Amino acid sequence: MLSDSLCKLYLTYSTNYVYQIRKLEELSKDNSQFSRSLAILEMDQSLCGHDLASFLAMPTSYITYLPKYLQVLTENIPPQAVSMEVKAAEAAKKVCRWCDEAAQTVYRTEQLVRTEHQLAFTKVKPTALVSQSRRLIRSAPIKLMDTSNPSALYRKDAHLLVFNDLVMLAKPKGIISTLTARGSDKTLRVIDWCERRQVDVFTDESDLFDFNEQEKTLKSGRAMMKQLRHVRREAALDTQLAFKLMWDTEGELKEYLLESFNITDRERWMTALHNESSVQGRAVEGIYEDAEITHYEVVHDHIAQVTDELTLTLGSTVVVRRKTHDGWCFGEDLLTGRVGWFQVVHCKHV
Repeated sequence: MLSDSLCKLYLTYSTNYVYQIRKLEELSKDNSQFSRSLAILEMDQSLCGHDLASFLAMPTSYITYLPKYLQVLTENIPPQAVSMEVKAAEAAKKVCRWCDEAAQTVYRTEQLVRTEHQLAFTKVKPTALVSQSRRLIRSAPIKLMDTSNPSALYRKDAHLLVFNDLVMLAKPKGIISTLTARGSDKTLRVIDWCERRQVDVFTDESDLFDFNEQEKTLKSGRAMMKQLRHVRREAALDTQLAFKLMWDTEGELKEYLLESFNITDRERWMTALHNESSVQGRAVEGIYEDAEITHYEVVHDHIAQVTDELTLTLGSTVVVRRKTHDGWCFGEDLLTGRVGWFQVVHCKHV
């Protein structure tokens, strides 16, 4: 059985792991002498090709692998000797979850701090982002479609941020890059934001464009009707990628027509905007009740690159609840209980 002192040791390390990785990234980026010295050290044959980041991750990897090893051990011993091993496996799973929750708490706070520094509230009422109860669910570029001119659709670069309690729409300033787990050098100017409970999401084609209102603004005549048909055709081409957000800001009803970059991107936005599982960062029973639920085993480690992705650990089992045509899956890690998107190439069907 894992002792309390060992549990505290792993909890402390998991809590501080985020700070270690951040410091390593800062030194590697800003200190050329450190980078050169580290590169020389990492070339030593005794390290077997592992870099410093890998060594920093090893303690957390070991505690993650431990429940799997104990499970295999339990399956290969006589039934009369199983009880103690089962208790050990359950204790290991509990410690693994504690470590994951401790690391995620620190990570989420760091993420909110970084995001707050990247946001500029120049024309809208500012709000503080850092809160113990707040989580960033997804943050990524998107297209904002301007339909004020009924004769054409005008697309602008934008950035949508979905939190568990807020939704923000911003415009990029400077270098364009996605907010990732490793940070970003982009500054975002907030266009508008609203409490999440006041946001409605529309995806049906009939809700995306109000063609009756467009017809009222067009002058009569064959040329104008031809122009309207062109708008309809153009809109129809994008309905698989588009969705509309409507929210109430201080008594003013606002609509934003947005276009994702591909079908999978739109699916991930719908997951972030609709599912309570992604809001809480944990799986909820019956997220996709009509979906075919399958089990996959992770064949190699993969670190999440953006906020709505799932970090995968070699040997862990993932329940897949939704798949897309291009190999992305939405699922739950049975060991940590976390949910998110990942590519199926990292797993094999069991």
